[in-house]
Amino acid sequence: ADAASRISKRVIGISKVQIGHLLHMTSGLGDYDGESYAKDQFANRTHDFAPLEIVENYVPRLLKYTPGSRQQYCSTNYILLGLVLAHHAGNASWTDFQQISVVPANLRSQLAPSTHFVTSGTCEQATSVHGFMESYSTASLPKQDVW
Repeated sequence: ADAASRISKRVIGISKVQIGHLLHMTSGLGDYDGESYAKDQFANRTHDFAPLEIVENYVPRLLKYTPGSRQQYCSTNYILLGLVLAHHAGNASWTDFQQISVVPANLRSQLAPSTHFVTSGTCEQATSVHGFMESYSTASLPKQDVW
């Protein structure tokens, strides 16, 4: 099945979400970046979590509120916007999408020569910058380097 039908089977009510809702953080979607995703990331540090895998396994099935009725940050919106851009560019998958193509030409020259957009792989393969996570309010995790 294509990405849109896979996502629509996963998230009830997503057909009411418009691109503008994703852009303005008013989609009502639940955030994937929670305790379950963190635990799986720590347990599988070398696993490359693909966008559809994240949506299908970590995004809550129900909308938190009616799209457009309020604003709340949601990392899931960025995944869906990326998939929309990839589809619009005619790419079958996220890994084929040249993300630099959506950066306006006048801004491309201002990017550092080492700038690249990651389409796959683990965080440690893309950056030497580290981050640390200690816990979620509902579950304590050992303090660990999360790249």
